[in-house]
Amino acid sequence: MVDALVKSNEVFETFKQEIEKMGKSVKELKKENTFLKSKCEKSDVTLIELVEEREHLKKQLEKTKNQKEKLESLCRSLQAERKQNPIGGNNSDSMAVLNSERST
Repeated sequence: MVDALVKSNEVFETFKQEIEKMGKSVKELKKENTFLKSKCEKSDVTLIELVEEREHLKKQLEKTKNQKEKLESLCRSLQAERKQNPIGGNNSDSMAVLNSERST
């Protein structure tokens, strides 16, 4: 009977130690979980900012492409005009084209 009681106390003590270890593990895991949630939220915010920046850059690129196309068109028009009007030609027409292109 005494042996059974000693054995029971040993088993109880072993379980108690295991429960304490598990409690510490749970505490550490909760702490790690909180850290990872915070990190995930920060990553989400950063991702949203990057997507917004990407959209802004896409719009800026499109605007720049349009400006480039207009400038190339203007250059072609001016080159064609220069070919038609050799040296000493009337510059008022080219200035009118230039001013009309700038206003758009």
